[in-house]
Amino acid sequence: MQPSPESQAAVLPQTPEEVEAVEQRWLDEVYQGHKLPELTAQVLVLSVLLGALMIAFNIYMGLKTGWGEGGSIIAVILGFAIMKALGRKYSVLENNATQTFASAAGSLGNIVNVIPALILLHDDGIIPHGPTFFDVLAWVFFTSFLGVFFAIPLRRQMLVIDQLVFPTGTAAAQTIQAMHAKGAEAMKKARALATMGLGSFVLTWLRDGPGGFLPQAIMAPARLKGIAGLSWASLNIGAAFSPMMFGAGFLVGPRVGVSLAVGGFLAWAVAAPLLHQYGIDATMAHVMTPDAVADECSRILALDVISEEQLARVAADCKYMYQVHTGNLYGVIVKWTMWPGLGLMVAAGLTSTLMKGRIILRAIRGLFVRTGGRSPVEHLLFPTWQWALGLVISSLGVMGMLQFRFEVPWYYGLLAIGLSFLLAVIAVRATGETDINPVGAMGSVTQIAFGVAQTGSHAALGTVTSANLLTGGVAAGGASEAADMMQDLKTGWLVGATPRRQVYAQLLGVFIGSFFCAAIFWLLVHQAPIGSAQWPAPAAITWSGLATMMAKGTSALPPYAMWALLVGTLLGIALPLAEKSAPPAVKRWLPSAVGLGVAMVVPYIYSFSIFLGSMVYLVLHKRDPEWTARYAGAVGAGGIAGEGLAGVLAAFVSLLL
Repeated sequence: MQPSPESQAAVLPQTPEEVEAVEQRWLDEVYQGHKLPELTAQVLVLSVLLGALMIAFNIYMGLKTGWGEGGSIIAVILGFAIMKALGRKYSVLENNATQTFASAAGSLGNIVNVIPALILLHDDGIIPHGPTFFDVLAWVFFTSFLGVFFAIPLRRQMLVIDQLVFPTGTAAAQTIQAMHAKGAEAMKKARALATMGLGSFVLTWLRDGPGGFLPQAIMAPARLKGIAGLSWASLNIGAAFSPMMFGAGFLVGPRVGVSLAVGGFLAWAVAAPLLHQYGIDATMAHVMTPDAVADECSRILALDVISEEQLARVAADCKYMYQVHTGNLYGVIVKWTMWPGLGLMVAAGLTSTLMKGRIILRAIRGLFVRTGGRSPVEHLLFPTWQWALGLVISSLGVMGMLQFRFEVPWYYGLLAIGLSFLLAVIAVRATGETDINPVGAMGSVTQIAFGVAQTGSHAALGTVTSANLLTGGVAAGGASEAADMMQDLKTGWLVGATPRRQVYAQLLGVFIGSFFCAAIFWLLVHQAPIGSAQWPAPAAITWSGLATMMAKGTSALPPYAMWALLVGTLLGIALPLAEKSAPPAVKRWLPSAVGLGVAMVVPYIYSFSIFLGSMVYLVLHKRDPEWTARYAGAVGAGGIAGEGLAGVLAAFVSLLL
């Protein structure tokens, strides 16, 4: 195992000479790019396959739960196992290049927030047109490239001077080094991942594929009645037959799993039937029962002249009546329960970020640090002229897309790019120190800032809402890809990879991955609508809800939802503060704010399945902590990857039939 430069440095370098000494030592003792193959043809072929897999399961899981899996360590393990099984020579640096490409493609799964939110806003009649396939492609392409080019100039400050840990990047490097030193242990993890992945694939195919006979969920018996006489089955109370959700339970653990179960029960077994009983629906300007809705439709349609607003009212009423008639209460109720969930998630994210005030200050201060001197590794870095050209092209692409496709003024786009860089710096440092990328909070900050800036605007509601949503999306997309890039550069720094080749691998991952990403997303969202029980898209509901509220004010909220939003916000502030100050014995029993918030947006069947997975993990951990430490991550990732791949293939086959 190669020594890392950090392990030999007792203190951080303070002067340009000390910085150059660290780089020179890395060049002499760690760098291997001059003697080992790196970005080879076999790496490109393998990376495309793994990248497509990462994209498939991240979009699939993101549309269901709002979460995703970075994919670096999965790509490391699968890449090594596949090449070993094929009997191919495969170097440490090729393994690193594979995970760089694949994780870059996998990180494009953040498409599950902004683009589905645009679709929701269009379906609700707030914006005039929804995104096309080429809008999706352009969005992923330009915002992701922007994040990569933001990360490049931060490399020396974050890795060489501050020597941040970047836990996932460090873990990926350690996994690579361990596998190439002790292949037997690595193959055991690979077999665990492959076994779970294959089982997950088969079960999902038997559920969703042609002639599938397995149920989508195991619902509560119809005879079980809850509040207001509604059956629990009609409220989606049960357990999804989903290896992906079960595997996710292994990854999130019992604390989040229990929070999902409790939050989901409060939302769907308690609040939902009460809302339905009293006729409280988010599409109504006031409390109305289904009979009153039908009367309103008849009254409006009898008018000689119908205004655009009245026509929109009828469309919303018809949609509501259809959902009630078909028993799809999820689509009705979630428009209300999303508000306490939104308050929880946004407040918790912002509170956690503000509690990292020192990290933010260090990130901003680092922008003005002069490293000085010519770097000994400058010949290995990404050329400055290519960086400048790429930054200009991606910035112009973002501004052009916002201006010409979504009628967001170019100067808003320019301001969003500037703010995006600042937030990307903060996100990269937060990721480096804590392994948590506050991308959701970063987007919320931008949405709130632009909402305040647009107060009193005379622009159309659709334009104001689009501007709010898309500028936040630019910030989130840039921050997400920049943090992923720096994690990969950290891995490369530790294993002795060539930074320039890593950037090329990242750019290739974004370029090729963008086409896979747009195609897979387009395929899935045409299988079932966004906001349905199949694709609840909690991240999109949160983003569209915040954008609508910032554009329309609290009048956008359904009856009594303002109070629910306030309670959720206060709880979202209190939980992170309590978690920081509570002793360990108490902290382990505190609920997860994110888990509670997500549970109020996704169908209960998903929350309960994740809870079941987390309980199985807990039992196994109690019985054999060593086994779970080694294999729980592989088992969870296998469940996610298998269902994601099978679900996408099943959707493609159904399109052909």
